[in-house]
This record gives sequence, C-alpha cells and structure tokens, in this order.
Amino acid sequence: MFFSTKQKPKKIRLDGFKLFGKHNLSNLLAALEVAKIFKVSPKKIEKAIKSFTGVPNRQEFIAEVNGVKYFNDTTATMPEAAII
Repeated sequence: MFFSTKQKPKKIRLDGFKLFGKHNLSNLLAALEVAKIFKVSPKKIEKAIKSFTGVPNRQEFIAEVNGVKYFNDTTATMPEAAII
C-alpha cells in the first residue's frame, strides 16, 4: 500500500505497518497528514512506520496456537476496544 501526498507527489510505503485493525490505518493516515504539515521526509516516515510496534499492553500479539491469535489488550476499557 502507498500513501501519496498532494503537495509534492512522493510515495511512502505502508507495507511495514505492524498494527492491527482498520482504525489503526486511519490513525496512521492522520499521522501522515501531520508529518506532511511538519515537512517530515518520506524516508523518516517509512522508518517510523516500520519500527513502531504500538504501545505496551495495547493489542500486543502474544502467540498463535492452532490458528487462534492471542493478544494482550489489558488497556482495553470496553468490549468494542478489544475487537480487532
């Protein structure tokens, strides 16, 4: 997946994004807009996308056993927050 800015057509690779869920993709796109405002280079943005693994205790992948993925999501405060 690529994100392209409107001001200067530069493509940024999003395939290294490690977070789960459509809401996190929406959050990433919002962060990209802010990075664009602050003129952060596409190279730095790609590095951040690949290295960011989320915050502790929030949708942390623990293991997959027999096709079932287990996550630590102890910071989820309502049932909807735990749905991926």
